Amino acid sequence: HRDLHSFPTRCSSDLHIVFIGDGLADIFGIPYGWKSFDQRADVTTDGYAAFANATYHFADRWAATLGGRYTYEQKDLNFQQFDPNGLGFVPNIGPLSDDYSAGEFTPTASLMYSLNPSWNLYATYSSGYKSGGFNVDVLSTANNIGFDAERVDNFELGAKAVLFDGRAQANLAVFYMDYKDLQVTQYDPATFSNYIGNAASASVTGIEFDLVAYMEIGRASCRERV
Repeated sequence: HRDLHSFPTRCSSDLHIVFIGDGLADIFGIPYGWKSFDQRADVTTDGYAAFANATYHFADRWAATLGGRYTYEQKDLNFQQFDPNGLGFVPNIGPLSDDYSAGEFTPTASLMYSLNPSWNLYATYSSGYKSGGFNVDVLSTANNIGFDAERVDNFELGAKAVLFDGRAQANLAVFYMDYKDLQVTQYDPATFSNYIGNAASASVTGIEFDLVAYMEIGRASCRERV
């Protein structure tokens, strides 16, 4: 299978203007209608992706699958944040322009062994990618405006079984995921807002079990998942 996708240009614009309410104006002794901050942000994104995979049955009970995906994104930013009345709630940042562009190939490979028509064992390696970008929320420093791409390598061993003449299906998997530059949401107490940053690394190890059963009640049938 082979395909090519071209995503149309996506443009997102944000305009944040926050006025001081009359109650706070009375408390702080400032004129009514003053603005605590004014922020203007515009992000334009172009993205392209192509992917392919193929499965080869090289023996009666063995099959191998290889695949991959290439993703490319271009992002352009125009940003400005300012304190029009000098109240000190947010710092003046910009106007500034920045751009982000990156391409990433993410391969995948799996090997499957069929014990019998009802039982399959498999081992899989796959990789994932989440592009970097820009924070366009309230910021306390221009250093927080950008974040890097996130990458993950996933290793999985598992089994799939069809049971009770097809009335149930069970899946069991053991997996390990290794993240690099994990994107995490962080809190900035200086502006009482959240922004996306990168952690150095992270890993997840786990086991997953899934059971789907089909039950007949009179002439009706239903599906239950555990």
